[in-house]
Amino acid sequence: MSNRSLKTKAGHTLTATDLEALSAEAEAGYDLERAERRPVGRPPLGSARPSPRVNVRLDPLVYDALRTQAASNATTISAVARNLLDSSALATSNLDAAVQALAHTDSLVRSLSLRSPSLSSADVSRWLLDMNSAFATAQRFTLDLERVSAPLADVLRRADQMAALLPKLELLDHVAAARVAMDRWLTTPMLASITPHESDLRNLADAIASSSQSLLSVLADVSSARTDVRDVAFGWRQLLEGEGPEVSRALLSERVFVGGRGVLGVNLAAAASAGIDLDNDEDLLDEKHAPSQLRGLVLDRLRELDETLPVRLEGAWERVTRPGPDAASQAASSLVELLDWSLKRATNDDELLVWHKMNQRPSSELDHGGRPTRSLRVRYLCRNEPSGDLIDAFVRITTETYGSLQGVKHKPRVVDPIVVRRLIPAVEAVLTFVLAR
Repeated sequence: MSNRSLKTKAGHTLTATDLEALSAEAEAGYDLERAERRPVGRPPLGSARPSPRVNVRLDPLVYDALRTQAASNATTISAVARNLLDSSALATSNLDAAVQALAHTDSLVRSLSLRSPSLSSADVSRWLLDMNSAFATAQRFTLDLERVSAPLADVLRRADQMAALLPKLELLDHVAAARVAMDRWLTTPMLASITPHESDLRNLADAIASSSQSLLSVLADVSSARTDVRDVAFGWRQLLEGEGPEVSRALLSERVFVGGRGVLGVNLAAAASAGIDLDNDEDLLDEKHAPSQLRGLVLDRLRELDETLPVRLEGAWERVTRPGPDAASQAASSLVELLDWSLKRATNDDELLVWHKMNQRPSSELDHGGRPTRSLRVRYLCRNEPSGDLIDAFVRITTETYGSLQGVKHKPRVVDPIVVRRLIPAVEAVLTFVLAR
C-alpha cells in the first residue's frame, strides 16, 4: 500500500485502524435508510427549492459597468446583477402590496365612518388588526424605496455637479484651442508679411481668453442674459481653425480681426448683463478700430440691399455714444431691424425654399407658416463655406446675438447702453461673414 496519508473532508488523517473499520463497514453493507440525501448542484438562494437560472443579453456598456462594480466590491458579476434584480423586484412587489393596502385602508376608514356610534369591541379589534397590516406593508415599501433610491440620490448629486462643471470645461477648451490656433495662424509664412493687425489680434486673443476666464464663476447667470458664451467661443475657435487660402489674402487678417471683435463684444456684453465688472480694454471695440476696407465692403453690400440699412447701423453707434434714458432700447431696436432686413433682402424666399427641399433640410428650419427662419437664411448665404462647423458657429452666434438684442429691447427696466455698445461688433461680425463673402 502507498505510504501517502489519507484525510477526511474535515481534514482528519485516517489511521490504519480507521481504514480497517471503514473496509469492514463496506463489506458488511450500508444501511441506506440511515444515509443522508445530498443535493446536487449549487445551494439554493433564499427558499429551499432550487433556484432557477435566467440568461439575459446585455449592452456592452452595461456589462462593463457591472464588471467594474463587481471588481470594486470584491464580488462577482452575478452577485451584483442579483442584488440589483432583488432590489427592483422586491420594491415593485412591495409597491403593489402598498397600493392594495392603501385601498384597503381607505375602505376601512369609510366603513368605520359609516358605522353606528355603538361599535362593539370585536369590530374595533378586527379593524385595528387590518390597519396594522396595511401600515406594516406600507412601511416595508418605504424602507425598500429608501434602500433602492439612496445610491441613486448620490449619483444624481454627482451628475448635477458634473452638469454644472461641463459648460466651464467646454468654454476653457474652446478658448485654449483658439489661443493656440491664433499663435499658429499668425506664424504661417503666407501671413507673415501681410498682417497689419498682428499686435491687435494678439491683444484680442488675450482679451477673449481673459474675459472668458472671468465669466467662468457666473456662467449659469450669464445664460439669463441669453448670451451663450460657450457657443460664441466655439465659433471663435472654428474661425481660427477653419480659415483657409480660399479667402482673399488681403482680407484674411481683417476678417479674423472682425470676428475677434465680435467675440470679445459678446463676452463683455454678457458680463455687463450679469453685473460683472471685467478689467478688459474696450478700445478694440470702438467703431474706429473696425477694419476700414472690410467694413466698407459690408456697408456697400448693405446699401445695395436697402439704402436705409447702413443708416440703422450708424444710428445704433450714435445712440450708444450719447446715452439717454431709452438709448439701449432704441439702439437694440435698430440692430434687430438691421439683422432681420439684411437677411431677408439678401435671400430670395422661392430660391431658398427650393434649395431647402433639394438638400432635404430639416422642417425645423421653417416657421409655422412654412417660411424660412433666420438660421436657414444664414445657412443659405453661407452654403459655399467648406466648413460645416463654421456655418454652425455663424448660426449660433447670429441666434445668440439676436436673442440678446431682443432681451434688451423688451426688458421692462432700463438697460445700461454699454451692453448694446458691446454687441454692435458682434452684429458687424455676423454681417461680415454672411454678406461680405
